[in-house]
Amino acid sequence: MRETRNSSFFPMRKCCGGEGTRYPVFIDPQWHSPRASAWTMVSRYWAGTPQWMFNGRSDEGLGYCVGWAGCNPNEVKRLFYRIDTSRFAGTRVMSAEFVVRNTHSAQCTDHPVELWRTKAIGASTTWNTQSASGFWVERLRTESFHYGGGQSGCRPAGDAEFDVRAAIQRAADAKTSTLTFGLRASNETSNLHWKRFSKDAHLRVRYNRPPRQIAMSQLTMEYGGTCKSSASAPHVRTMGKIHANNVTDPDGDTVRVQFQVRNGSTVVWDSGLTTAKKSGSAFNVTLPTSLPKNTVLNWQARAYDGAHYGPWSAAGTPTACYFVYNTMIPAAPAIDSGHYPESDPSDPEDPWWDGVGQYGDFTLASSDGDVNRFRYGINTDPLPGNQIATTNGAARLVKVLPEKPGLHFITAQAIDRAGNASEVRTYQYRVASGQPERAVWELDDGPGVGEAVGSAPLRPASLHGGATPGVVGKNGTGLHLNGTDAHLTTDFSMVDARRGHSVSAWVKLDRLPDEAAIIISQRGSQRPDLGLYYSAGLNRWVFNHRTTDDAGTTRIIRAMAPQPGGVEPGV
Repeated sequence: MRETRNSSFFPMRKCCGGEGTRYPVFIDPQWHSPRASAWTMVSRYWAGTPQWMFNGRSDEGLGYCVGWAGCNPNEVKRLFYRIDTSRFAGTRVMSAEFVVRNTHSAQCTDHPVELWRTKAIGASTTWNTQSASGFWVERLRTESFHYGGGQSGCRPAGDAEFDVRAAIQRAADAKTSTLTFGLRASNETSNLHWKRFSKDAHLRVRYNRPPRQIAMSQLTMEYGGTCKSSASAPHVRTMGKIHANNVTDPDGDTVRVQFQVRNGSTVVWDSGLTTAKKSGSAFNVTLPTSLPKNTVLNWQARAYDGAHYGPWSAAGTPTACYFVYNTMIPAAPAIDSGHYPESDPSDPEDPWWDGVGQYGDFTLASSDGDVNRFRYGINTDPLPGNQIATTNGAARLVKVLPEKPGLHFITAQAIDRAGNASEVRTYQYRVASGQPERAVWELDDGPGVGEAVGSAPLRPASLHGGATPGVVGKNGTGLHLNGTDAHLTTDFSMVDARRGHSVSAWVKLDRLPDEAAIIISQRGSQRPDLGLYYSAGLNRWVFNHRTTDDAGTTRIIRAMAPQPGGVEPGV
């Protein structure tokens, strides 16, 4: 919303309230109207006396005051306003006005008023201090107007506006936190130029923050892997897609991306601007096969928000992304996954796939019968330690467990019997947040109840033995278990132990027990699937998970602290 003293601007319902509107709606550029945080008047008659904050008055005079009610002999007044400009640091200022209400004019005739940038003001500012050399730094604008005349037919009180775009842009570039503006009558010897102005001055600034620079870590090649400096330029056989991921605008505006390929500093290919997408989106374009071969090329990208371009990704400390177009290098292996299909940023409905904590199978395969192993990387380039053997390039599986939502990628290359490595294939996929909680018990039920109320969804757990609800807990109340027969039971399995899962509990031990203190246990058809407990023998908290649910299974997967100790009773 843009706001002045008299009016407000609200986005029209017609443009922003339709059924297809997705909120929040961003209107680019941005508006901001900071108000004066301090103001003062100086008087030639009271040359050594401050008039800070207009001495509590709502307005004050400007110019030659002689002859008007309340004026003193040979009196001239000037006004100053201090306004915060920190919001505009680093922005592109598209328009800016200094606005102050003219409450009274001596005549119904336009007379000029000068707006200056001055040195800072304070509670001790007087006519004498502002008379010092250099106090009035630069004249920004002179405007002629009249409002608030008392005669018949004169204009009512109104806002005087001064164009200060250049001054605000300089403040934005220098990251200046405040500016002080001074008003003075162009003619300080004629009382016909006398005016009065309100204390409520403000700026009205239309500005834009350009899109952020795209980092090297946000750039990948479908064939070539991550963005690399010239010293590590990969050889690429296939001209596939180049990606710019998570491209953002600080104002939340929609963005477009421009890609360029250069030979040294010479541009050999330019993608033009992509279609616009919301801030945080991924973009890609396909490289042309007409690029020069067997020479080191580099590519970079920048974002555009409809008003300004962000910096090129290679500007400043980062480098461009280098590669060599070499059709003689072996072809990359194919990558495929049924769990996490490949992302396609050009698809407006590019889906997110479930999810965090869920393993996905990725198939690596090569049509080259001489390939005997694959090398791969998870969210990085292929690593020497990540190798799986194959025969004649046959398909092999790699299991990946996403640990957080967002855009992920797996890279792979094929290696033949002679040790020749192929170009790198990059496969990007989108991971959703995963499954919500299957069950939650706060255990803050009141005394005397027979069950603990669960949520996510509503699932009660029955109390047995010496289970005592309503005792003092970490936050509010808790549940006390006596260590012998106290326990809770449910009528369902909490988690599917065949898939990725997690369990947690907030526990305070009264004492360190001589045997296992079991907190959570889930039985399978033959024996317990999983257990979270304090182990007296291991002297630490332990989480056990059996690999299969059968009576003969002895193999378990165990998670626990690397060293014993650290468990204290009463904590």
